[in-house]
Amino acid sequence: MSAKLTYFLTTIPASIHGGVLSVTNTMAVSVGVSYFQYTNIDSGRNIFIIGFTMFMALLTPHWFIRNTDYIVT
Repeated sequence: MSAKLTYFLTTIPASIHGGVLSVTNTMAVSVGVSYFQYTNIDSGRNIFIIGFTMFMALLTPHWFIRNTDYIVT
């Protein structure tokens, strides 16, 4: 990155970065959820895939917080 671009990005407050990140993630999730209209939600396979994905998304950060000795950088 150029020095001017780096300086510009570092002068933006963290709250602005957080707002942009939350809007971007909201759009990505809403596009993903909109694809549910094309799937069979009554299928056990689809329910398992969605449930397992949500479970791992919630479990993984807690596992990394509690098990800091497994990753040594």
